[in-house]
Amino acid sequence: MPFGSFRRHMLLTQAVNLARESTKRRAAAGSVGAAAGPEKLVSLECMGGGVKKIVLNNPEKLNALTVDMGEQFTKVIDELNGMSDLRAVVLTGEGRAFSAGGDLDWLMERTKSTPKQNMDIMVQFYNRFLSIRSLPVPTIAAINGPAIGAGMCVALACDVRVASAKAKVRDIDGDV
Repeated sequence: MPFGSFRRHMLLTQAVNLARESTKRRAAAGSVGAAAGPEKLVSLECMGGGVKKIVLNNPEKLNALTVDMGEQFTKVIDELNGMSDLRAVVLTGEGRAFSAGGDLDWLMERTKSTPKQNMDIMVQFYNRFLSIRSLPVPTIAAINGPAIGAGMCVALACDVRVASAKAKVRDIDGDV
């Protein structure tokens, strides 16, 4: 294995192990599945060693993606892009889901818009979450539960995906 590949492998292994340890610590502290206020739909945690963890933080709605969450997500990505010591980023969901996909209430509102408006709105919506692709370091989706529709797309936007035994990955047309 070339040195660069070995180094990348070791970094990814470290990031996955740190994510597991962090989740165990939060569970022991009773914070896993805690209610998230609308002001903090995306959180950023330091895992040590230049590894950061982004947490989709709306467990009551299974981390359904919304415009507000997308705006917060973009701000977190911008913050990460400004970090010179960043080595890897882990993305996961709070509670029992990675992400249930697009928020159904918001999607139902789309039926009131014209097709052209919907196209523009949806492109902007997805681009907020796909901004994770702009990071210059390896990104790891730690799929801790269901990753459905747009949630699956966000996981696929990461460089590596690690799924728990509880993970279910589906697009809106069926299993993947």
